[in-house]
Amino acid sequence: MRIVHFAQFGPRACGLYGTARDLIAAERKAGADAHLVDIRDDGQSRVGLRDGEIETVHPDYAYDADVLVRHTAITPCLQNAGIPVVMAVHGRPESSWRQYASGNDVIEALSNKAHDARYRKFITFWPEFMEVWKTIIPADKLCYVPPPVDLDYYAGGTDLKLAGSPKILIADVWRDDIVPLDSLIAAVRYIERCAPGGKIHIVGLPGGKALRALHPLLNGWSKQIGSAAGQISNIRDYYASCDVLVTPHAIATRTIREGLAAGCPVVAGDACRYTRTRADPKDYQAVSDAIAAALDMEGRRTKAKEAAALHFDPMASARDMLGVCESACEKRTPKTKKLLLDIGAHVGETVHRFYRERPDAGQFDIYCFEPDPEAFKLLCANVGHIPNVACVNKALTGKTERRQLARGSVNDGEGNTLLAGKRTGGVDYGRQIEVDCTDISWWLSSHPADVTLVKMNVEGCEYELLPRLIQSGAMGRVTELYCQTHSIKFDLAERMRMDAVESQFREDVKRFETIVKLTTKGMASFAQ
Repeated sequence: MRIVHFAQFGPRACGLYGTARDLIAAERKAGADAHLVDIRDDGQSRVGLRDGEIETVHPDYAYDADVLVRHTAITPCLQNAGIPVVMAVHGRPESSWRQYASGNDVIEALSNKAHDARYRKFITFWPEFMEVWKTIIPADKLCYVPPPVDLDYYAGGTDLKLAGSPKILIADVWRDDIVPLDSLIAAVRYIERCAPGGKIHIVGLPGGKALRALHPLLNGWSKQIGSAAGQISNIRDYYASCDVLVTPHAIATRTIREGLAAGCPVVAGDACRYTRTRADPKDYQAVSDAIAAALDMEGRRTKAKEAAALHFDPMASARDMLGVCESACEKRTPKTKKLLLDIGAHVGETVHRFYRERPDAGQFDIYCFEPDPEAFKLLCANVGHIPNVACVNKALTGKTERRQLARGSVNDGEGNTLLAGKRTGGVDYGRQIEVDCTDISWWLSSHPADVTLVKMNVEGCEYELLPRLIQSGAMGRVTELYCQTHSIKFDLAERMRMDAVESQFREDVKRFETIVKLTTKGMASFAQ
């Protein structure tokens, strides 16, 4: 497949370009013929610009492409060449809205493109914004692609021998909707109270009037600031040199991805799912405490790199991106879309049984959700190679958040649970780990299908999921529901509560056309 991306060339200076570049490099490793066209505001292209293995090509090269990926502008004649277009939505909703003041109505433009037949798919690198973008982009066009980062490049930084112990890095761009001023204040507070020998190193400072406006603050903190700079080309050396990165962001910005890839522990906004150390950016004491926790974390640089490899693996991004491109190329003929949602996938037993029991199993897109990282490794090894199977290291629950998972000691963690008080499965509540959870109703609304099968084996969490499906109306999207119940594995009082929830669910689900199979042991057959 030939994929041509359109983005302004800007090595190590532009986050949008960096994401496009890493995506192109990953697509090539995955076997695609991926290239970059540089289109500037003047409509002219720049050919032959080189960044490692990436070299910009002439726009005419795109006439033979299977898909055009728009990060910035596309040559007008190419938009009418009959080649499917995938548009990357890089902006944050609030920032996109603010641009109307400068005459650039991003949201209106995006809405217009969403109803343009030439634009087959839209991708976002931030799942946090799916809820907003789906109000103007049809659900069947909007896709999430994990943001990539060049793991090898950012792991290769050089220690600059910067001043201070510890060395705190602040490296965010000062944008119209969010600035790292709160991070700077919290870092100053940490140094004053806990580490008099510490220094703050700032990169990405604005220029001109904006910098002059900051001078009084920067001068007031001159004792705590070790260095300050604007845009730089050797950011990876700063990551390698500093002990912790502090940012107000919660989404996977370039700074968060690059810092973790370089092994620099990150203190991020309290909703960030990519780091263990996070706090409300406006709560300076909480951020200061999070800095202390990050610095005290055993093996912190190794853990940071592991987090980057888990969340921002370029090959995972390439796999999903190629899937989006292939979908964009499909002829628009009536086709039944089938989906199997395996909640509590463990190590893949359900997928193998589904293939045994359903002759049409290969026609389903199968999503396996398993939050336990150890079981998830086995899940990927057992079924991750199957073309229509996607393994997701998360739990599906009634709310998008992070929660504690209690580990079970039987059969590779088969009895793991998100609930307190489970009496079976060898659950050790002293062995809890924090895991990501995603709202099941949001997930189903983001993955529409003609036929949707849902399997649940979640060790008690079904009493949260089942009411959520009813209350949100998401049950209307479910064709068949297979669920094993677990109230018997809890004490009497909790069991009575759970049984009452189940009884109410059995009554409420009657108003839907869903085929429901609840069992107390094992799972009902998928056979039609």
